[in-house]
Amino acid sequence: MTDIDIRKPSNDFDIPVKKANAVYRMLTNGRRHFGMPSANLTLLDDPDVKAKLPEKWKCDSLDDAKKANENVSNMFLDWIKDKPEAVLIDSVRVDGVEPDVEEDTGLMNVGFDDHILVIGAHILVIDSKAWKGGKDEDHLATYNQDDDGNVIKSGKIVPGGNLRITDDLQAWFNYIEADPEKEPKNLFGMIVIDADNVKVNRFRQWWNAVQTKYYMLVEKERFIEQMNDWYDKIPDYEKTFISTDIITQITMKMCKPYNRRDHVINMKPLLHPRKTA
Repeated sequence: MTDIDIRKPSNDFDIPVKKANAVYRMLTNGRRHFGMPSANLTLLDDPDVKAKLPEKWKCDSLDDAKKANENVSNMFLDWIKDKPEAVLIDSVRVDGVEPDVEEDTGLMNVGFDDHILVIGAHILVIDSKAWKGGKDEDHLATYNQDDDGNVIKSGKIVPGGNLRITDDLQAWFNYIEADPEKEPKNLFGMIVIDADNVKVNRFRQWWNAVQTKYYMLVEKERFIEQMNDWYDKIPDYEKTFISTDIITQITMKMCKPYNRRDHVINMKPLLHPRKTA
């Protein structure tokens, strides 16, 4: 196994020294996962927020989304087991974009991201989607994208398929500071459909979205294949280091679960590890 260079905080950017040092200690102690899946979705437990949700909104949408976040987080945790250079951060909120609620689902579709995976200075911004799968292997649910990158099923944009992940990618790019000589930022997006019996049609529109919208739509069955393809494109030297500066900046934007007692959302970093089986 290649030794990983965990780079010390540079102190070149506006990053709190204590937080950077704390993250550095955790990384050197082997920590590779920060945050809690679905913590960003607990914002919708706030009664004030619920009162503003569309009439179509159903609690089932939130429950399904939470399950999808948990499932996809575990998929990434399994994928990074043999990649000590990879760091996963769950449930984050970036500044610079106005949070927006999907009319059909009542879920946030911009400003809040479910997961971020970092390898070197390559930053993968991921959203989990609990869209419906097919009845069985002979009756697949087929998804594709139109020229604008919207996700289509049966000729219609699926609820939550009017994606704005490009806005999130731009906001993250503007927010994260890094040395362009030593750690040139490279951001990309991924939408993971957490459902069985799903097929994504990779037509011209799908490839256009990858090349012009900078994200890809991925079904669960091809998750490993697509992740390996993304990983293989990362330069080998970036697989030898972890940037404490980059990881600290992202963890500073983690969401802490909504606290009913305090009736507030606390956006301070959630630095306690989640126990996994």
